[in-house]
This record gives sequence, structure tokens and C-alpha cells, in this order.
Amino acid sequence: RLGGGFGAGEIITLDNLVLKAVTSPAIYASTGAFVRVCASGSTLATDCATVYIGEVGTGLAVGAELLPNPSFDADTTGWNEVNTSTVDSVAGGVSNNAVRITEDNTGSNPYVSDSAITVSNKQYKQSVWIKQGTESTYLVKFNTAIYSDVILTGESTATWVHYEWYAVAYATNEALNLQQMAAQGSATTIFFDEASFKEVTEPNPNSVKIYKEGHLGTEGWLTIGATFDPNDISTFTISQ
Repeated sequence: RLGGGFGAGEIITLDNLVLKAVTSPAIYASTGAFVRVCASGSTLATDCATVYIGEVGTGLAVGAELLPNPSFDADTTGWNEVNTSTVDSVAGGVSNNAVRITEDNTGSNPYVSDSAITVSNKQYKQSVWIKQGTESTYLVKFNTAIYSDVILTGESTATWVHYEWYAVAYATNEALNLQQMAAQGSATTIFFDEASFKEVTEPNPNSVKIYKEGHLGTEGWLTIGATFDPNDISTFTISQ
């Protein structure tokens, strides 16, 4: 179904889809981690479905850690406190200390936010460990210049659980938000640890699926063949 009208998060199915490496237009240059199917005449994110690269087994490589303080081992330096005045580095993390976010009657849904230096239109692998305190409901956002979408939301447990996902950056200084969902005055806590934000330097060429948005993780990736190399594609055409 081409020509726009995609629903949010909708998986698009195309029969006999062929992706071909071509040299123009320049808007797709240097974006080897993904390609796009757009409504005719438009390059707006709202008019495009995007092929995001996911990890299946081996074959995906990432760069160095971009968060200046991903582990919270010594303190919470570099993480901005929002809607709360109590954020601590405490013992009991996955590895050494973790960050504890406490609702302190200064605003509902308190969170911490840390920016990473990113390159626009590059893909990034992100992850974090989450454990409940006196509150279990969490929310994680990846803020971009175009939208601020929920990546993860759910109920944490009494044991640490690891989550990871992939997203394309649309600006040069993106923020990872780690949030406790709690009413003002609840004085509840939640824990996060070992956050990560890394550029995908070599996507797995055997694992792509067309998604409207980039925060859908690795759910249901479609293998299309070992000869497909997204690093060799600057743009594409579609034929049947």
C-alpha cells in the first residue's frame, strides 16, 4: 500500500518488493542503516514508512558508548532531574550502583534525562536495566527533533530485567528519558541501571522490516536474504 496513509506503528506488506541501490536523490545519502518508502513527492517523516535494521543472531556491530555516565556507579552526574528533586546513586544495581528515582512531591511522573551526541539520520542501539521499588510502572522515551515517542512502558519486577531497542536519530543531541509513572505526592521509587546509547556502525544485512516508526525494537524481523547489504544503498526504487 503505497502513497501514504500508513497507521502509527503499522507493518506494511508489499508483494514482490524490490530494493535497488541508486544514486539519487541526495536526501538518502549516508543513511546506510535504513531506507524509506514515501508518499509521492514527499520526504516528510509523517509521509514515509521506514526500513529499520534489527539484530538477529550475529552480524550487527555498534560503536562506543555515547552516554557520559551510563552506569550511575559513582553518582548521577550528567542526568537531568525532571519533576523530582530526589535522584540518587544507590547500591544494589546490576553492576555496582544504580539510579533510584523518588517522587518528591514536586511533580508527577518524575524522570531523568541524559543527552547523547548523535548524527542525524543514523541508527542507534539503546538499552537499560529496570527494577521496581515501591512503584513498578516505568516509561522510557527517545526524544527526537520530529517526535517524542514512548519506546518502552510496562510494569517492572523485583528482579532486574534488561530491555533494548533501535531508533533513528533526527537531530544531533538526542535525549534518553528514564521515567517513573507516579502521582504527585506518592513518594514512590523505581530503579534503572546500565543504560546504553550506541551507534549501529554495521547493520545485520539479513534482518529488515518496514515500520512506520523506529521504536518497535526487534519484534518480528523479516529475513530477506544474505546478499542484501544496507550499507551499499544510498536510496532505492520500487518495482513489481
